[in-house]
Amino acid sequence: MSLLMSLVVLAAPGPDPAGILHGWDAAREAAYVAADGRALRDLYDDPALAASDVDVLRQWRSQGWRVSGLRSQYFSLRVDSRAANSVSLEVSERTLTTVSGHGRCRLLPASAPRRQLLTLVLREGRWRLLSAAAPH
Repeated sequence: MSLLMSLVVLAAPGPDPAGILHGWDAAREAAYVAADGRALRDLYDDPALAASDVDVLRQWRSQGWRVSGLRSQYFSLRVDSRAANSVSLEVSERTLTTVSGHGRCRLLPASAPRRQLLTLVLREGRWRLLSAAAPH
């Protein structure tokens, strides 16, 4: 490969970081709506983060509620670092959740906006959340 071709390959854009995050969020919402703890667990690279999310799903189910919508609202998104198989994003976001059960549907109060540094890794063809921490 020529030097020029090598530079073009190095400069070629990879997957869109915002698209990666939005795709991950869509898969997370689908797992919640389907009440599928295994699908939810598969979205995480860190078992502790997965367990926390699965526990929330279980709590809703045990109270007779089904999540019918789970959206992340992003106020800002900045790429902190990026590699072929990982991306770290500093985000400011909150979660909007709708639940149904007991003959009614409820939009829950939105979570307070929070800043986080999210790191996603590509494993076995799927993006998984490796960490969620306070930004540095």
